[in-house]
Amino acid sequence: MNQIYNEKAFVQSALFNGSLLEYPTGAMLGTDIDLIAERRGNFVVAETKKFWDGKATIPFGQQLMLKRLNQQLENSTMFYIATDSYNATNPDDHIWYITIDELEKNPSQNQRLLKKEIMHKISKKNFNALVNNIINGGSLFA
Repeated sequence: MNQIYNEKAFVQSALFNGSLLEYPTGAMLGTDIDLIAERRGNFVVAETKKFWDGKATIPFGQQLMLKRLNQQLENSTMFYIATDSYNATNPDDHIWYITIDELEKNPSQNQRLLKKEIMHKISKKNFNALVNNIINGGSLFA
């Protein structure tokens, strides 16, 4: 299992990053990418969210950033991942995912309000294997 070795430094890093760019109101201007992995020129990028009433909301800025990145970054797979609980850290816990490419193929689907029923349920262990296959040059559907 992954472990944060210095929780205080981890939190301080997030606060530092958030303080780099601000709106005039003092709110954070920047957005982030929750996960990025690269191997041999293959990329996996993901935004993670928690479900509320069976739905995960993607803020407009993040959705636009990931959509543009998906259009421009070769050999990449972009995921939205959602969970019922951020405490789901066990490899056998389940998450739900959908790729940006899947969403793009269904223009009637709201691109920013993701319902659990349109996403793929998978254990974290199996998602890890899936991502490792992709970044090693394999297919999403292998």
